Amino acid sequence: MFSKLFGKKSSHLENKKFFPDNRLEALLMQAANDPAARPEFNKELLAAELFVLIVPGERPHGRYVAQEGDTLSIKGINIEGRKLIPVFTSERRMREYIQAQDNLAKLNGGVLFSMIASQYDAVVLNPASSYGKEFTKEEVASLADRSIFQPKQQVGTKEPKILIGMPKEYPTVVVNALARYFQGKPEVKKAYVAQIHVPDSGNLLILYLLFRWIEILAP
Repeated sequence: MFSKLFGKKSSHLENKKFFPDNRLEALLMQAANDPAARPEFNKELLAAELFVLIVPGERPHGRYVAQEGDTLSIKGINIEGRKLIPVFTSERRMREYIQAQDNLAKLNGGVLFSMIASQYDAVVLNPASSYGKEFTKEEVASLADRSIFQPKQQVGTKEPKILIGMPKEYPTVVVNALARYFQGKPEVKKAYVAQIHVPDSGNLLILYLLFRWIEILAP
């Protein structure tokens, strides 16, 4: 879920220096290269104060801090028929995006994602910076209802044929990242590496990691 527009962008933005202004931006940089940091990034994204561009309405021109019960008209963009909303991790990232003085609002990330979950096709984080991410509509909804933090389950309609073995190429990067993540999870006692092939899925489905969560599965 972090593959689309996550991390350092391969364009002219690569030459732009990115110095984090806050913990969220530091986690964004870390999550670009370390999958183990991505759950913590998502948590901080919902807890942090984010910036959006707004239609001024009756409010004075300039900066505005949203309060509970306020109604905001957030400015979006349209790209190839898709309704996107630019969101920024700091005022500096917003200033990298806008070319002239504009109205902006600051509000809690969890509140923001709940507000926009059903109104836009995607959210673009830091569109003019060298570190950012595009959140799909499904990702926005999972952040809004916090289901992104729940384990994913897949239920088959029939008993599948499953082939299990060791991966031909050991996934060192992923294993190391998850090992770092599990260091903060005392409920994980053991983890096993396996390759799972489900021929009847219609695709070459290979899952490299099979983990046994001893404390969770056993009473």
